[in-house]
Amino acid sequence: ENVNNKILSAVLDKIGDFAKTTSVKISKITPQKEIVMGAYTKYPYDITLSAGKYHQIGKFVSMLENSPDIYMIENLVINSNAAGETDSVSTTLTVFTIMINK
Repeated sequence: ENVNNKILSAVLDKIGDFAKTTSVKISKITPQKEIVMGAYTKYPYDITLSAGKYHQIGKFVSMLENSPDIYMIENLVINSNAAGETDSVSTTLTVFTIMINK
């Protein structure tokens, strides 16, 4: 049931809820071209976010991966920002969700 609930606004709302819960700031979400793969379609999103601590990023990733809406992380890069920055960790990741083709 959750596999085919892929309305863009619902996906963005859910990711935003995860960020709020884990005190992570999302600076950009960029939907990428959907990829039809036989019986299903992948819907990838590039996300740029920041947090004060590494464990906040870990909690965000954990919430994504444990969601019943099925989000998978394809790529993850974590960078420490320079001293004096309010957010000490910046992250870029590619997340995708899938929909079964009817």
